[in-house]
Amino acid sequence: MQRFDFSVSQHHGALSLLAVFWLIASFAWKFYRHRKRGVVFPTLDSTRIRFTEGMASGNSDRSIFTRLGGARRCLRVTVTDHEVWIRPFFPFNLISESDLEHRIARDSISSARLA
Repeated sequence: MQRFDFSVSQHHGALSLLAVFWLIASFAWKFYRHRKRGVVFPTLDSTRIRFTEGMASGNSDRSIFTRLGGARRCLRVTVTDHEVWIRPFFPFNLISESDLEHRIARDSISSARLA
């Protein structure tokens, strides 16, 4: 009977190439899915922005998974005349599936508190 010998060191190049291909394919799939399903944020001119915060933190209360996760100093909060936008930086918006992208009408906000 012939012995099957698989050594990682012999196939290091092929395994590395496979890992890189897997990462690129995964990233491309998430990017495509986010473009199809994600929240659309139009380009704003600076005269319509009332407040912006570039290093905010937060989490979603949608499920147990999203409560445990969250974003620490990687959320952008933008307040315009009519809306409040909350969104993670790229590529965190592709990586996280945690319900952290929102466009909220300012009229629908009833209260706010300091954390």
